[in-house]
Amino acid sequence: MHNYRITFLLLFVLFYSVALSQQRTRQNIQRVTVTSFYVLKDGDKTDATKMYYQELYDSLGRLHTEVNWNYPDNKPHGYIWHTFNGKQIVKSEYFEYEKLIKIKELYYSNDSLVEKEVIKKVEQGDTSIYLQLAYKYNNQRKPVQIEAKSANGKTVYSTKSVYDEKGTEISRAVKIKANYFPSDSIVKMTCKPSYDSLGRISKCLTTISKTNKTTTVRAYNYQYDKRNNLIDITTLDSKGQQISREHRMFQESRNRLSMIKYFDSKDKLTLWLVKRYEIYRFKNRLKFEIDY
Repeated sequence: MHNYRITFLLLFVLFYSVALSQQRTRQNIQRVTVTSFYVLKDGDKTDATKMYYQELYDSLGRLHTEVNWNYPDNKPHGYIWHTFNGKQIVKSEYFEYEKLIKIKELYYSNDSLVEKEVIKKVEQGDTSIYLQLAYKYNNQRKPVQIEAKSANGKTVYSTKSVYDEKGTEISRAVKIKANYFPSDSIVKMTCKPSYDSLGRISKCLTTISKTNKTTTVRAYNYQYDKRNNLIDITTLDSKGQQISREHRMFQESRNRLSMIKYFDSKDKLTLWLVKRYEIYRFKNRLKFEIDY
């Protein structure tokens, strides 16, 4: 189903060429999760697969590198480097085609919550602060307030969120004071959730307004398996018609995500992702095992 050797060699060449070109110290690779997709023809799966996404973990289980692949040329077009202090990510560097474009720095409170986030833009080799975000939380450890400041320290937007007793965000309001806005462009959101007998969210009716002055109403239906894994998400429009559906499959023995299928409004298959888990027990990166 997969050409393991070609996949690994691509990973090997990618990792070391990136490390050398960007002068990054060699990272410890203990595990790699490879996400591929089947090439579809007329909505049906073929035997051909292409790379989609890779996650590289060290011996402490920390995700230090993420790689996004492009199609149809099947080459890596973007990646993220994470730097840790213990188990906490303190810096993420975002690259596109070998060029550093953004840096995100995180600062934590004594109870391990992100209390400050600094976003920096990189243009023509020059790094400058774009936004500084300050977070406040409720007793559920959910962010109820975010204040965003520009490089000169002036507040440019603020976000306030409300959560129900189960921790679901049921409302969000964003006050924009300058030409800045959240990355998701949401300025107002409401959610009316329903829960099943086990306390799992089964339905959610959302209304979202964005900076482009559009308002969208969507309903989401959720289904779970006997192990409480979320296996199906159906998105409906305001008239109750299906817009899309996501179906997840888990390994029976490991209870680990193995496949994700995406369908359109007519329930026609549009994307089929498959995951492979690799273990690297030795310094020789040419030796690895498939973790079934």
